[in-house]
Amino acid sequence: MAAILDLYGRKVIGIATSHKNDRYLTRDALLDAQQRVGKENMKGCILHSDQGSTYGATQYVNEIQECQMKQSMSRKGDCWDNAPIESFWGKMKLEWFDHYCDTRREAAMKVYDYALSFYNKHRPHATNGYLTPEEYYSGENLAA
Repeated sequence: MAAILDLYGRKVIGIATSHKNDRYLTRDALLDAQQRVGKENMKGCILHSDQGSTYGATQYVNEIQECQMKQSMSRKGDCWDNAPIESFWGKMKLEWFDHYCDTRREAAMKVYDYALSFYNKHRPHATNGYLTPEEYYSGENLAA
């Protein structure tokens, strides 16, 4: 699994699953984000990640540069640099995967359902004043 989380409202904007953790997985998550929010809207954004080889792959780096984004990699061995996405993965494991999945397809469907439906639309976040990411982005945070 690979995901792109917008730090402003803690919204998952890109996600991908694969049976391999390779450069295509991270690229597919980036392409998914581009389709969901628009490539133009990603210009100037900072894309944080760990130092995994999948995030340093030439094709992935070229795609980031083509979008006019800036890449920021965490320091070696420092999980705190990428804490928001690590927190997302931890919450998903605790809240969503309470039983075994019979197939990879079932697991992938659960990942997408959690991220794009439950997490973005139904799960309130303390960082958002206990609004969901969708509520936060819709402008409901302005009334607070």
